[in-house]
Amino acid sequence: MTKVYSSDLTQDQYELIKPLISPAKPGGRPREVCMLSVLNAIFYLVTQGCKWRDLPGGFPAWQRVYTYFLHWRLLGTTLLGIYYTVGPALLPVVRSALLRQFLIAKVLLPIQ
Repeated sequence: MTKVYSSDLTQDQYELIKPLISPAKPGGRPREVCMLSVLNAIFYLVTQGCKWRDLPGGFPAWQRVYTYFLHWRLLGTTLLGIYYTVGPALLPVVRSALLRQFLIAKVLLPIQ
């Protein structure tokens, strides 16, 4: 069992962005690393501000995580690109959460 960090994606969050991750190359070796753990390692790095070599042991090897990070960066996967790609998929989720908060704050709480 691996340690859970505050920067980890939940399974639901991962399912939203999973279709955006390119599949393993056809004809090559099968992918041996879990992409969720690669993403969690990158998020850990960003939130903790540590070096690649200082990734905890529960994540894939830092070289492998760095290779995926570099590959996505060379493909032009930036924060703005992720926003435009993931944004439309997350919009219904965010919209329903905001609506729920609005209804609780403006409708249900005044009634109590």
